[in-house]
Amino acid sequence: MVDANGAAPHRGPSPRRWCREPLLHFALLAGLLFAADRLLPGDARETILISDATVHHLVRQAEEAELRPLSLAERDEVVRAFVEEEILYREAYRRGLDRGDSMMRRNLILKMRGLLADETRRPDGAELREYFAANQDRYARPPSFDLEHLYFSDPADPPADLADRLDAGAAPMPVGEIFRELETTLASFTQQDVGALFGADVAKIAAGIEEGRWSGPIASPHGVHFIRVSARRPGGEVAFEDVARFLEADWALEQAQRKVEAEVKRLRAAHYEVVFEPGTHD
Repeated sequence: MVDANGAAPHRGPSPRRWCREPLLHFALLAGLLFAADRLLPGDARETILISDATVHHLVRQAEEAELRPLSLAERDEVVRAFVEEEILYREAYRRGLDRGDSMMRRNLILKMRGLLADETRRPDGAELREYFAANQDRYARPPSFDLEHLYFSDPADPPADLADRLDAGAAPMPVGEIFRELETTLASFTQQDVGALFGADVAKIAAGIEEGRWSGPIASPHGVHFIRVSARRPGGEVAFEDVARFLEADWALEQAQRKVEAEVKRLRAAHYEVVFEPGTHD
């Protein structure tokens, strides 16, 4: 069909095309979820029970990862983070994000974080320098060391006096086995690096043994280890320019986390009651 001037009339996007638009689907889904959120009774709060055993387990996991005891403030932060994730997890279900989705708990929590954090603006240069000044400890270079390492998958294999023989000048190789295709000499490893490879016990001993002497056998889930620290390097501060490429992403993550924490606080007050067993502290 043409108009009086002989031109075809302008037609907008067809209804079928709109129905196929992903952004429209997302907008409609978001609208339905938030409408449902507003319609739920404000006084129907769900109880979240935090047991002493749960707190003990969380703290123990964190201390094993950090290779040190946690301070009281760090313990509180571990529990706070668990409560936050539990609220996000239950809120994801309350909003129906699990329907048709077989993803596990972690993915649901990440979905909720994404919904609550929304977009974060980019910081300017002054904000990045201020952020760096307030968080220099986070970017400080950790202490590191060079070490020699011998490994035996069977604890019965190494001679009982192997450490003494090595200190007396015996050649380290061909004694021992190859561990995960690593060389026997490892350079510039941090305590966390050693823990990730060999386990927490080996890492703790490596951080404290006398430089230049062999120590072992040290048991780990992999077998037994003999280690010798040949050099140590102290940690230290780094310049802004050395970490500038990381700062913007870290700043944005912190801003997003603040948004999530504020929204979790609102959700906790509106929909959840967190109850601690007697003797357990929030």
